[in-house]
Amino acid sequence: MATSRWKNVDGAFAAAPDEAAFWTGRTFDDFLFRPQKTDSQTRRNISVSSLLTANVPLDLPIVSSNMDSVTGADMARAMAMHGGIGVVHRGMSIARQAAEVGVVKRSQSAVIARPLSLPAGTTIRQARRFARQNGITGILIETASGSNLLAGLLSNRDTPVYGTDEDRPVDDFMTPLSRLVTGAPDIPTDEAERLMFEHRPNG
Repeated sequence: MATSRWKNVDGAFAAAPDEAAFWTGRTFDDFLFRPQKTDSQTRRNISVSSLLTANVPLDLPIVSSNMDSVTGADMARAMAMHGGIGVVHRGMSIARQAAEVGVVKRSQSAVIARPLSLPAGTTIRQARRFARQNGITGILIETASGSNLLAGLLSNRDTPVYGTDEDRPVDDFMTPLSRLVTGAPDIPTDEAERLMFEHRPNG
């Protein structure tokens, strides 16, 4: 605010009378949305979607704060699942920030171009640590490190109870490729969803 709009009072600047209300403190209790009648038959028809930026729409216009005690990967992921967005805080290294964002992006993508994987022969202990560090519940198992050849899938359902069989290889517990339901890389999303629904556990 330009100082020309301020008045000097005893050598100090103070807001002009017409601006005094602008500086009055407000709290949540000072505001109320007036109830009004609506023609909507159900709340399902009501949209609160909005734009965060010109190219970033939000189904739920709520943004979680970029504070170290508020938004990390877990909060950002939860916000995304409900239609909002979380801004990961900067109280960490750039590499760590990128890793946190990567965890969120990976969990929200319909198709993961570069899924995380481990080679056959990895121990359950190593796989458990890998899953915890990356915030994932399923790990693709390659025939060998860097081979890009799928040998199987190790999910939470396959992993033994914590503290048992920690040094046994994942090969003994994973679902082998022969039992996996797969699709082509260019499979349409709706077709992939149909396959997953039809072959869901206990489906």
